[in-house]
Amino acid sequence: MTVNDQNDVTARGPKYSAALTSLPEDLQPIYREMVEDYKFYALKRYGKAWVAYDVIADLVRAGWRSIKK
Repeated sequence: MTVNDQNDVTARGPKYSAALTSLPEDLQPIYREMVEDYKFYALKRYGKAWVAYDVIADLVRAGWRSIKK
Protein backbone atom coordinates (compact mmCIF):
# COMPACT_ATOMS: atom_id res chain seq x y z
CA MET A 1 0.00 0.00 0.00
CA THR A 2 1.39 3.39 -0.96
CA VAL A 3 1.26 6.51 1.19
CA ASN A 4 -1.53 7.86 -1.01
CA ASP A 5 -3.52 4.65 -0.61
CA GLN A 6 -3.17 4.86 3.16
CA ASN A 7 -4.29 8.46 3.22
CA ASP A 8 -7.27 7.77 0.96
CA VAL A 9 -8.69 5.33 3.51
CA THR A 10 -9.96 8.18 5.69
CA ALA A 11 -11.65 9.76 2.67
CA ARG A 12 -13.92 6.74 2.55
CA GLY A 13 -14.89 6.95 6.21
CA PRO A 14 -18.14 8.00 7.83
CA LYS A 15 -17.07 11.60 8.57
CA TYR A 16 -16.13 12.15 4.92
CA SER A 17 -19.38 10.57 3.72
CA ALA A 18 -21.52 12.55 6.17
CA ALA A 19 -19.97 15.86 5.14
CA LEU A 20 -20.18 14.97 1.44
CA THR A 21 -23.83 13.96 1.55
CA SER A 22 -24.72 17.09 3.55
CA LEU A 23 -23.98 19.11 0.42
CA PRO A 24 -26.20 19.48 -2.63
CA GLU A 25 -25.12 17.31 -5.56
CA ASP A 26 -23.75 20.27 -7.54
CA LEU A 27 -21.33 21.12 -4.70
CA GLN A 28 -20.07 17.58 -4.10
CA PRO A 29 -17.41 17.62 -6.84
CA ILE A 30 -16.05 20.89 -5.43
CA TYR A 31 -15.92 19.32 -1.97
CA ARG A 32 -14.06 16.26 -3.29
CA GLU A 33 -11.51 18.48 -5.02
CA MET A 34 -10.96 20.59 -1.92
CA VAL A 35 -10.52 17.51 0.26
CA GLU A 36 -7.85 16.15 -2.10
CA ASP A 37 -6.06 19.50 -2.26
CA TYR A 38 -6.16 19.90 1.52
CA LYS A 39 -4.88 16.35 2.04
CA PHE A 40 -2.01 16.96 -0.38
CA TYR A 41 -0.86 20.14 1.32
CA ALA A 42 -1.36 18.81 4.85
CA LEU A 43 0.71 15.74 3.96
CA LYS A 44 3.39 17.88 2.34
CA ARG A 45 3.62 20.30 5.27
CA TYR A 46 2.98 18.06 8.27
CA GLY A 47 3.56 14.51 7.03
CA LYS A 48 -0.03 13.56 7.80
CA ALA A 49 -3.07 14.01 5.57
CA TRP A 50 -5.45 15.09 8.34
CA VAL A 51 -8.60 16.76 7.06
CA ALA A 52 -11.50 18.43 8.90
CA TYR A 53 -14.24 17.28 6.53
CA ASP A 54 -17.00 19.35 8.13
CA VAL A 55 -14.92 22.52 7.90
CA ILE A 56 -14.25 21.94 4.21
CA ALA A 57 -17.98 21.35 3.64
CA ASP A 58 -18.69 24.65 5.43
CA LEU A 59 -16.16 26.44 3.21
CA VAL A 60 -17.77 24.99 0.07
CA ARG A 61 -21.20 26.14 1.29
CA ALA A 62 -19.74 29.61 1.92
CA GLY A 63 -18.57 29.85 -1.68
CA TRP A 64 -14.92 28.79 -1.61
CA ARG A 65 -13.79 27.42 -4.97
CA SER A 66 -10.52 26.42 -6.59
CA ILE A 67 -9.11 28.97 -9.00
CA LYS A 68 -7.03 26.36 -10.86
CA LYS A 69 -7.87 25.95 -14.51
